[in-house]
Amino acid sequence: MTTINLSALEITQEIAIIYISNDSSYSQSQIQGLKSKETELAQKSANLFILDQSQLSNLGNIPSFKAGQQGLAVTNKSGQILWSKFELDFKDLGQFMLDFTIDFGQDTTGKDIFCFGNVIPEEGDYLCNDCGYVLSVTKNGEFQPGMVFPTCEVCQSGEPDGPSGAHQDFWQKL
Repeated sequence: MTTINLSALEITQEIAIIYISNDSSYSQSQIQGLKSKETELAQKSANLFILDQSQLSNLGNIPSFKAGQQGLAVTNKSGQILWSKFELDFKDLGQFMLDFTIDFGQDTTGKDIFCFGNVIPEEGDYLCNDCGYVLSVTKNGEFQPGMVFPTCEVCQSGEPDGPSGAHQDFWQKL
C-alpha cells in the first residue's frame, strides 16, 4: 500500500483530503471553490489541504504530472493512500471534489451496492454493474476495508462521464 509523508501537515481528523497542483497559477476563485468544502468535509471527519508545487517534494510518493494539472489524494492519518486521482484538468477536479464531498462518509449500513467515495465496509468481491469488473477487497490487498471505493478502472464508472456517473451506485457486493 502506498503511503505519503504527512508529517508537515497538521492533521486533526481521521482522513486527509489533499488537493495538489503542479502549477502555482491557479486562481483565488478556484481555491475558494475548494475551500468552500472544508466545513462539510470536517463534519465527515476529514481535513482538506491545498498544496502547490513547492510543497510536493515534502510528501514523497506523489507521481509527477504535467504543469497545469491537479491531483486529489485521500489518506488516513498515517498517510496510507485510500484513493487518488492525478493528472486531472481543473474542470474535472472540481467535479470530482463535489462528487467526493457528497458521497464520502455516507452511512452505508445495510447497503450491498455502493458508489465512488463511499467507504468500503468489509472484505469481499465487488462487481461493477456496468462492465463486470470485479474489485477484490482483502485486509492485506491493494483495496482494503476502510478505504474509499474507487472509480472503475475499466469502464470509468463513478467519473462524471462514465456509464454510471456521479452519485450512482455501481459496486455491488457479491
